[in-house]
Amino acid sequence: VIADEAPSLFEFPVLRSVERLDFVPALAADLPSEPEQRDDLWVITIPLIESAAWSDGQPITADDIVFTIQTVFDLQLAGQWPEFYSPESIAGVEAVNDHTVEFYFHNEPGLSQWQFAAAMGPILPQHYWNEYVEQALSYVEGVTPPENCMGDLSLTQLSTCQAYASARQVLYEIEPLSAPSGGGYSTTGPISKSLQRVANPNFYASNLKISLYGDGTWERTFPDGRQQQFYGQGKGEPLVSYHRGPHSPTIIFSVYDNRILAYNALSKGQEETILNPDGLKEKWLRKTAESDEILQHDSQQNGLAYLAFNLRRRPLDRLEFRQAVDVLIDPEVIGRDDLEGMLYPAYSIVPPANIYWHNPVLGPNEDPLTSKERLDFAMQILQDAGWSWRTAPSWDAASKQLNPGDELRTPDGDPMPEMGFIFPKHEDDPLMAAFGQQIADLLIALGVPLLPESLPRDAIVNRVLIAGGSFDLYLLDWQFPLYPGYLCALFKNENNTILTGGLNTTGYDNPAFDSQCDRFLMETDAQAAQELAYQLQVILADDRPYIPLFHPQVNDMWRDNVILPFLPDLDGISGAGGVQTDARVLNR
Repeated sequence: VIADEAPSLFEFPVLRSVERLDFVPALAADLPSEPEQRDDLWVITIPLIESAAWSDGQPITADDIVFTIQTVFDLQLAGQWPEFYSPESIAGVEAVNDHTVEFYFHNEPGLSQWQFAAAMGPILPQHYWNEYVEQALSYVEGVTPPENCMGDLSLTQLSTCQAYASARQVLYEIEPLSAPSGGGYSTTGPISKSLQRVANPNFYASNLKISLYGDGTWERTFPDGRQQQFYGQGKGEPLVSYHRGPHSPTIIFSVYDNRILAYNALSKGQEETILNPDGLKEKWLRKTAESDEILQHDSQQNGLAYLAFNLRRRPLDRLEFRQAVDVLIDPEVIGRDDLEGMLYPAYSIVPPANIYWHNPVLGPNEDPLTSKERLDFAMQILQDAGWSWRTAPSWDAASKQLNPGDELRTPDGDPMPEMGFIFPKHEDDPLMAAFGQQIADLLIALGVPLLPESLPRDAIVNRVLIAGGSFDLYLLDWQFPLYPGYLCALFKNENNTILTGGLNTTGYDNPAFDSQCDRFLMETDAQAAQELAYQLQVILADDRPYIPLFHPQVNDMWRDNVILPFLPDLDGISGAGGVQTDARVLNR
C-alpha cells in the first residue's frame, strides 16, 4: 500500500512488461547512458528530473540516492536491499551534481545488477533519515565490518556480527510516521485498524500524460507540453492513455479481521475496492459480493505453490522417486474438481503469464493421462529403478479408485522409512490445504509411510528456512518479482539454507545448473538472458527439486464508481497497490 512513497530512477511500463524488457524513466530525466568503461570500473550516468521534490517540498537530489545506497552498504542491510544494491557488483555511487548521479560497477553490469536491480531500487530522503542512520552507525563505530555471519564463528566474529545486528535493529525500530514521500500519496498516523493517505502536492509525476502504443512505444508528456517517446514511433491511436494523479485528496484503507467482513463491506458500498493480493479463495464469498455495481477481473499472480523435497535425505535424493510423485499428481484435476478452477495449474516454476521469461516448452501434455495411466506410469518408473512393494497399488476399474499399496521398498530392498509431510492449515490457505491433503492421500496409496501434518504457515517457514532442513517434504508458495533471478536464489548450491542461510531449502546441488546461473546473472543481452532462463527451467524440470503445483489467482473486485486507467496484466490491481495515484473515484 505504501510502497510508492520510495521512488526509483526507473520503472516498468504499465502493461506489456511481461512481454518485453523495456524499462522507462521515473525520477530519471531520460534513459541511462550505455555502460562506459573507465579504468577498471564500468560507469552508468543518469540525469534526474530537476523539479522533483519530496512531499515536504525538499528537492529530490542525487545525494538522496548516494545516501540510500551508502546506508545499505555501511549497515549491511538485509532483506531486499542487497538485491537492489549489491556491494558485490556496485563499487560506488557519486553525485556529480544535484541532478546527475553515476553508478560505478566492478564489472560490466548484467541485467540482474542494473536493469532489474539498482535501476529499480527504492530511494529515501536523506534529510529525514540521516539522524536515524547516524544513531545506528554509532553502534558499529570502530568495528570492522564482518565478512560472514553464518556457520561456526569465533567470539570476536560473533561480537562483530551482534554489533551490526544491533545497529540495524535501531534503524528498523524507527516508525516513520512523518517521513516525506516521493510518491503520489503520503501516509499519516500509525497503521492499525485503518490507514489514511493524503495527496502529495509535490509529486514529481503529477499530471504527466502516459501513453502506450501498439508498436511498443511508451510516451510521457509533461504538463508544459514537452514529450518523450521510447521504444517506437507512437503511430496510431494509443492502447492506453491517462493522466497521472493523485486524483483524490485522501484515501482511507480499513483493515479487516477477515475476508467475510471485507467483502460484505464492499457489497454494501462501504468500501470502493479491496486489496487482497492472496486472491479470493472462497468462490461462495465472491458470489456474495457480486452485484451490478461491482466489477471483477481475474489475473494470474506472479507466484507459485510447490511441493519440495529435502534432497539431503534418502530416498528423497533419488530422482525416480520424485519423478513418480510428479506423475501421480494431476494439478488440473485437483484444481478443476476439488477447487472449482480458482487457480492456474503449474508446469514450470516461472509462471506462463510472465511471458518473456517463461519457457513455453514446459506446459501440459497435449494428451493428458488418465488417473489409471498416471498410476501405471509412476509404478513403471519406480520398478525400472528397482523399487518394489509388499503389496503393489492397483487401479479398480469398477469404482475408478486407487487400491492402496503397502510397504514401498527402495532398490536395496529395505522398506521406505517414515516420511513427514507438512503443509498449511485450511485457516491459513484453503487451496494449499486441499492440495496438501490430496498429495498425502496419493503418497499413502503409493505405499509411502507418510506422516502428514497441517501447520500454521509461520511454523512451516520456521522448519524449512529458519531451522533449516527440518523436514522431509513440504508445501508452500512464493511470490516472485518479474525478473527470474529467483531461479538461482532458490536452487544454487551457494544458497543452501543449512550452509549459508540462503533460500535453497531443498539442498539441491547441480554444478551444471550453478554454472548456467552464473552466466544468466551476468548476462547483459536480453535475448541471451531469455535463452539461459529457458535452459535453467528445463534443468529444474528434469531434476525436480520442486514439483510445481499451481499459480495463484488474483481476484480483483471494485465498485463501478472507481475509474481505473488500465488493468495490470500480472498480479492484478491488488499487486499494483490499487493503482492509487492513477485511479479516479466518482462521487455518487
